[in-house]
Amino acid sequence: MQPPRTTPRALPVQPSRPGRGRWILSSVGLALATLGFLTLPRWCERRERTKYKAALRAREEDLVRWKGWLEVGSCLRHDDGARWLAPLDKRAAESPSDAPLDTAQDPLVDRKCLASLEPLETDPALPAEAQTAVRNWIAADRALDQPAGTSTDEVRRLLGDRDRVREQVRGKLLPPVNAAIRKVQERHTAKHNYVWWYIELGFLLEDVLDTGVKAHGARRDVASAVAAPLHSLQGKLQEAHDVGIRDMPQLDALARATGDAAWPALQAVEDNGLWNQLEHDNFVFGMMPSEPQGCGIDQE
Repeated sequence: MQPPRTTPRALPVQPSRPGRGRWILSSVGLALATLGFLTLPRWCERRERTKYKAALRAREEDLVRWKGWLEVGSCLRHDDGARWLAPLDKRAAESPSDAPLDTAQDPLVDRKCLASLEPLETDPALPAEAQTAVRNWIAADRALDQPAGTSTDEVRRLLGDRDRVREQVRGKLLPPVNAAIRKVQERHTAKHNYVWWYIELGFLLEDVLDTGVKAHGARRDVASAVAAPLHSLQGKLQEAHDVGIRDMPQLDALARATGDAAWPALQAVEDNGLWNQLEHDNFVFGMMPSEPQGCGIDQE
């Protein structure tokens, strides 16, 4: 006897839940929003810190180039070959021997100048011909930087080579460098603060030093040559007292010097003695970049 057939019963249809899909979507949205809430501050902090570090690097590069600009005149005066040719001539007159030149007390090359000038080879603020002049100057310095075993005639030749390069530097590098320094000074014109005054006085001091060196090289009276630019500098120094800049005693001694005493008095004046006050001053280029304070601060 066969069992009776039974028709399988269909399972009852479950009623759909209209809000379930929306609940799933809202849960996913909430999870994403929570993830964004937790990660956005970190992302924003990384972004702000990256911008801050880039701003610091840019400021460091500005100050390195700034130091190089301020020392161009000083390095030009140092590299004047006349300061070594006179001792060479004197030694040649006293002794026919070709012993190496003793430069322990007065090196042929100022290593600090080399370090200051190197960044100017690729300085974007300078034209290509100025960068080339810097490159040639550094090469001439390096040729003189190893004088051991070099004959007197060879030293003379290398000094002559560098002097010719110095003339190119005066024509092609010094003008754009001075223009770049003046452009920085213009940022402080409205307030006439200490930065503006140090730059202004530094240009006047450069005039005094260059004029005195040229007069000495031409065997002219140094005291008479520097009298006018020195008077201008001392007058401006009086005006700068309001921003805390004080007189330089060496200038008073130079003003009193006469005859042969004027040259050592000029040498006693600190070369670049006003501009070196600004070489590492961050305020020259405005306020330092501020530390990032979180997502609410946008420093762009």
